[in-house]
Amino acid sequence: MGGCFHAWFYSGDGQFTDNGILAYSRRYVIDLGPVDLSGPRAYAYRLSGLPRAEFNIAIHVSEEKQNQRDVRPAHLATVRMQLQTSSGDIVISEQSSLNSWERGYGVLDNISELYLLGESRHVSFPNGNTGSEPLGVKASGGWGTYFNSKPDVVYLLKFEVLSSSMRQPARLVVVGWDRS
Repeated sequence: MGGCFHAWFYSGDGQFTDNGILAYSRRYVIDLGPVDLSGPRAYAYRLSGLPRAEFNIAIHVSEEKQNQRDVRPAHLATVRMQLQTSSGDIVISEQSSLNSWERGYGVLDNISELYLLGESRHVSFPNGNTGSEPLGVKASGGWGTYFNSKPDVVYLLKFEVLSSSMRQPARLVVVGWDRS
């Protein structure tokens, strides 16, 4: 029963799944459905009743061949993604070629998960340690295609294919995990 608790409150677009508290990195999954990357198109979605969590909006591309280590398929499309609150605060605003997006994949699988990290800079701390500092963080912690949801906020997502020569099937997926 606990695994579907948050699904009761979600009232936005797509299919919301709560995989339960033991599913750390993919606890919440919202499958917004197929997107056609073959040419210019625009999609709009409403995300409402999200749990308090960190989310990443990704494109799952079905590759023509199985993934191989250190071989990246060409993703020849330019897209724009904008997420804003219903009150107009910009959370995510990105436009770029999918070839520049980060790619997660399983070897011998045929799905590529494409997403963006925001800009960051290298920093040194007084204790001698080093790390990175995110730059340009927007409302709701928006950074690249990541954001921190608030349960009482309605989010409006626009996804546009601006140009493309891709033919592979793809889906827009929002994946979340509890913030510690």
